[in-house]
Amino acid sequence: MSAGTCLNFMAQAVTDPIVDAVIPFIEAHIKSPDWHQREAAVMAFGSILDGPDPSVLTRLVNQALPLLIGMMSDSNIHVKDTVAWTLGRICDLLVVTIKPDVHLHPLVSALVTGLQDNPRIVTNCCWALMNLADQLEFLEEESEPSQTSHLSPYFEGVVNALLRVTDTTSNEANFRTSAYEAITSYVTHATNDVIPVVQNTLITILMRMQQLLGMQNQIVGIDDRNNWNELQSNLCSVVISVTRRLGEGIQPMADRIMTLVLQLIQAAGKTSTVLEDAFLAVGSLASALESNFAPYIQAFLQFLFPALKAHEDTQLCMVAVGIIGDISRALGSDSAQYANAFMSALLENLQSDVLNRNVKISILSCFGDIALAIGVAFEPYLETTMGVLQQAGGVQPNPLDFDLVDYVSQLREGILEAYTGIVTGFKNTEKVGLLLPHSSTILELTQRCLADEERTESTLKLCFGLIGDLADCFPDGELKQILLSEWIALELRSKRGMSPETKKTMRWAREMIKRATT
Repeated sequence: MSAGTCLNFMAQAVTDPIVDAVIPFIEAHIKSPDWHQREAAVMAFGSILDGPDPSVLTRLVNQALPLLIGMMSDSNIHVKDTVAWTLGRICDLLVVTIKPDVHLHPLVSALVTGLQDNPRIVTNCCWALMNLADQLEFLEEESEPSQTSHLSPYFEGVVNALLRVTDTTSNEANFRTSAYEAITSYVTHATNDVIPVVQNTLITILMRMQQLLGMQNQIVGIDDRNNWNELQSNLCSVVISVTRRLGEGIQPMADRIMTLVLQLIQAAGKTSTVLEDAFLAVGSLASALESNFAPYIQAFLQFLFPALKAHEDTQLCMVAVGIIGDISRALGSDSAQYANAFMSALLENLQSDVLNRNVKISILSCFGDIALAIGVAFEPYLETTMGVLQQAGGVQPNPLDFDLVDYVSQLREGILEAYTGIVTGFKNTEKVGLLLPHSSTILELTQRCLADEERTESTLKLCFGLIGDLADCFPDGELKQILLSEWIALELRSKRGMSPETKKTMRWAREMIKRATT
């Protein structure tokens, strides 16, 4: 294994020349009667796949695939394990070499058969199947789910085989977790023709969740508890991926999902990882159902606010803040009834000396989500929020402290997101004038961000969008003097290495300024 790792690093460093140096070794030993030599040959092949140009490897992989697939039936367990790992590498790094009409059927068949083997082999087969789903999706090159895909004929068989693998109390070599991860990938990339399989998978997962909740009182010892927690987290991951894939189509199952997830939150106590996954399931359901999520909010809030106050649990607190954003976006203006409670909790968190500073960035960004959702109903919180954002925007990093420089960059991006939500929420309303006193502060921050040589693409786009939004808010010349500043004109002429989306935003901002200053 150490030699394989070394060869892998050499392949990344040397790239193409490594192929000719290694291939003679592979050809000499891959059919050897000695299993040690067969495994070494397969290991060497799998170790040189990351580094050389794909065009150099394509012919070799095409030739090797039938042989490797056949070796999944090798008499030696170590050889099969390494073959499954190598097939996983091919699916991950060189999926373009897999010809669907030639290789897909024997490849999927071999990997599914491998799911009944030794736990280590099962883990690698799950990994290979997951990579196949993930990478074939990129080859399809469609932003929206298509009607069918190359994997559609195998979808039901693969998912059912993975569900059988997960139906066990053991998790040796992490094979059960790997199988759940593979199921999640297949659900995420499901095309329209296999939606019924996705729906049936959800029913199976919810039944398992219910059974596990019923076993809560039978847990004895820390090992049982850890196993229970891990299983519930895995089940939540599948629920989340199904919810995101089905979108509003999840509605018929929403009652059952929320009932089970709320029971899980109660049962989990203070187990952070399970709570995080359960909360993420709620967030995905809110995003999918939008306004139809309203009936579940009251029951969930009793768990949300304690999570927000768990300042020492960074990850849980971060997830809880994110869910406030999910709920606000889902309900839109109807979330105004919860805004006071949300804002009070978030502002209280900002004052905490214990809370991780990265959570505070998420809180600032969340202010923008709330403002965007409720529009002018955000007025009672406007002055306080703007004061907080102005204070946070004044933080200057020590250029020699790289961690602080990175933090300030993320902080400014969070502030820009907050400003964007607030400005957009008040734009085209009778209360837009409330933004006028804060406009110079907002533009001062965008100027600082744009002057930063280390600025990110997302920061650049946010700055251009914010400048354009302010110009759009005041088309009658109220901001004419500041919008005609030399630095704005200079930045809006810049074309340095921007993505098409950022250039489009910049052109729109330029148009808004032209309209607001003439």
